[in-house]
Amino acid sequence: MKKVSVFLLMAVIAFVGCKPANKKEVKKEGKIEKVEKWDKQFSYLRMNGIFVMKQSEPETLNDPRNFSKLILSTSEKKGTITEMTFFSHEDINKQLAKCGYQFIGSRPDPHYYPPSKTSIWDVFEKVKDFEGDCSKFKYVISRSPHDNPRHMHLRYGNNVEELLNMSKDKKDDKFNPWWADYEEKNN
Repeated sequence: MKKVSVFLLMAVIAFVGCKPANKKEVKKEGKIEKVEKWDKQFSYLRMNGIFVMKQSEPETLNDPRNFSKLILSTSEKKGTITEMTFFSHEDINKQLAKCGYQFIGSRPDPHYYPPSKTSIWDVFEKVKDFEGDCSKFKYVISRSPHDNPRHMHLRYGNNVEELLNMSKDKKDDKFNPWWADYEEKNN
């Protein structure tokens, strides 16, 4: 169990783009092990692309909480915030808001993890309002772009725990549990 936890932690750190700040050797029970110190100041996750509601998913298409389109942009510079642009569910050309987010960590899905070891949400906190009303989007959690064809899942709101726990909601006619599915738009 301990080895799995260490492996998962290292996989998450590698995925988010952290770079080792420096290395040092530590003597531990008669063995010398290399330990890397991670610079949290530059912990970030780079997400780029244009994503639209997955056309083959009726729950996604019919749920009014879902955006019709998302534009994600993060530069190559470490520590950069991710710009997320959200478009109206009803009108793919109507921009609702463009907000800036800082990646603050990753959390396991309370329903699907640990059976699905890759069911990890990336958590973003709003740090800047660029355009429109960003007040409804304080936090964004994302199953960041993955698989082929590339797609992602996203939820937004003002409470991270509530967003995560939506995975445990019972299936109902209000599109719960909320599992918005977006596919990458190819130009």
